[in-house]
Amino acid sequence: MDLEEFRTKFSILIVDDNEENVYTLQNRLQRDGYSNLLIARNGFQALDQVKMNHVDLILLDIMMPEMSGIEVLRALKDQIISQKLRILMISSADSLENITECIKLGADDFLPKPFNAQILKVRISSCVEKSWAAYQAQILQEQIKKEKARYLEVLNAVFPAAIVKELTETNTIVPRGASNVAVIFADIVSFTAFAETHEPKEVVDGLQFFVETCEVAANKFHLEKIKTIGDAFMATAGMLERVENPVFACIQWASEVISIMRTKSEYHWELHIGVDIGDLICGVIGTREYSFDIWGQCVNTAARIVSAANPNTIFVSEAAWLKVADRVSGNNVGEFKFKGIEGSVILYQVDLLNQPNNK
Repeated sequence: MDLEEFRTKFSILIVDDNEENVYTLQNRLQRDGYSNLLIARNGFQALDQVKMNHVDLILLDIMMPEMSGIEVLRALKDQIISQKLRILMISSADSLENITECIKLGADDFLPKPFNAQILKVRISSCVEKSWAAYQAQILQEQIKKEKARYLEVLNAVFPAAIVKELTETNTIVPRGASNVAVIFADIVSFTAFAETHEPKEVVDGLQFFVETCEVAANKFHLEKIKTIGDAFMATAGMLERVENPVFACIQWASEVISIMRTKSEYHWELHIGVDIGDLICGVIGTREYSFDIWGQCVNTAARIVSAANPNTIFVSEAAWLKVADRVSGNNVGEFKFKGIEGSVILYQVDLLNQPNNK
C-alpha cells in the first residue's frame, strides 16, 4: 500500500461538543480528500469510538462537558506512546499551560480556534505522513521477523538444536570433544537398484518419507541428526544433549524407524542399522556452505558396521552391546574385519524392541 492509498483509508475522529465546529471540520476534511470520518460529541463517546473502530487521528477539543480533552489524552496514553494513534488538539483554550500539558501527554500538535484552514491541512498531512512512516516501519519489522524465522528454520534443518542455539547466541560454534557418544547409521537395502528402476519423483518421495520418519523418531528419542548421506541417515545420542543410555536410545530409534518403514512406507523399504559408542570430535567446517560433522573412531566403526548388518536388523559393536546387554535381547554374530579399522570387530545383533522375545 502506497502513501496515497494509505491517505484514502486514513481514519479521523472529530471530537467536539459544538455542532458548528464539527460541521466545519467535517466539510473541510472531505474537501481535502478524507472520507473515513467519525464523530464524537464528548470525551466518553470519543473513547467508545476508539474502542469500537480503527482510528488513526483524533481532532480533539479541550473544553467539553463531562470529560475534557486532556482527560481523553490521559486515557489514551498507551496508544499514543505506541504510535497507534495521533492527536491534534484544536481548541480555544490555548493558554500556554494547556498547550504544554497536551504536548506532554503526547499530542502531536495544537491549533487554536478559530483555526486556519491551510495550517490545519498541513498539520493533518504531517500526521498522515508520520503514521505512514510508522506503518512502513511495522511492515519492515514483520518482514525481518519472518526472515529471521526462515533463517532459524534453515539452521534447524542443517544443525542440531544445541548448535543452532549456540550459533544464534554467540555467532560462532566452538569445536568440542565428547565422550560416551553413540553413533548410528541407517541405510536402505538395495536402494541403488530401486533408484535405477523407478521414476525420479518416486525415488525422492520415498527418501523424503524415510528422512522425515528418521527426524521425527530422533526428536522422540533425543537423538541428534548429523546429516543424510545419499540414502543413509546419520545421528548421535548423548553428544549435545544428555541421554541416560545413548545406545538404548539408538535401539529405540532404530526399532521404531524399521517398524514404520516396513508397515507404512509405500515401498516397504528394509534398513541396515549400525551402532558404536565412544569418543568423538564435533564442529562446523566450510566457508560458503557450512556443514556440522563428527569425527572419531566410533564414527568410522559405526559406518562399517552398517554394511555388515542384515536387512531390518540392528548390529552393534561389543562396546555398545555392553551398555545395553541387561536391557535387550540379542546374540553374538562373530568377528568382522573392516577396511580402515585395525584388528577385528566383534558384533552383536540386537532384537528389535517390538519383538515379543525382548527382555
